[in-house]
Amino acid sequence: MDETTQLYQFIYENATMGKDTVKHLLTVTEEKEMETLLTDQLSEYSDISEKARKALEQRKVEAQKIGPLTKMSTDLMINFNLIKDRSASHMAEMMTQGSTMGIVEITKQLKDLPNADDSAKRLGNKLLKMEEHNIDQLKAYL
Repeated sequence: MDETTQLYQFIYENATMGKDTVKHLLTVTEEKEMETLLTDQLSEYSDISEKARKALEQRKVEAQKIGPLTKMSTDLMINFNLIKDRSASHMAEMMTQGSTMGIVEITKQLKDLPNADDSAKRLGNKLLKMEEHNIDQLKAYL
C-alpha cells in the first residue's frame, strides 16, 4: 500500500473511532452544553472521515472499517469508565485522553509517511488541528 493510501486509511480509521466514541457519549450525556460540544465534534469527525473515505474510493481502495474486536473493546472501555461517573467533567477527561492519543498517532503518521500526497497531508493536518481544538474546548469542563 502506498503512503498516500496508508495515510488516508489511518485518517479514516482515526476519525471514525472519534465519531463512534462521540456518538456513544451523546447517548449518556445529560448536560446540554456538553451535548452541544459533542454534537459539533461529531460533525467534524464525520466530515473528515467522509473525506478520507472518498479519497480512498477515488484511489479504488475500499476504506477498511474498524475491526469488531477493536470496536467492542472501545465500547466496553467507555461503558466501564461511565459506570461510576457520567459527569461532563469525566467525559471531558475521557475525550481529552482520546484526542491526545489521536494527536500522537496522526503526528507519527505524518512523520512516517513523508511521500504521501499533499492532499492527504492536508487532511491529516486538519485532523490534527481539530483534535488540538477539541482539547482546548474540553478544558473548560475539566
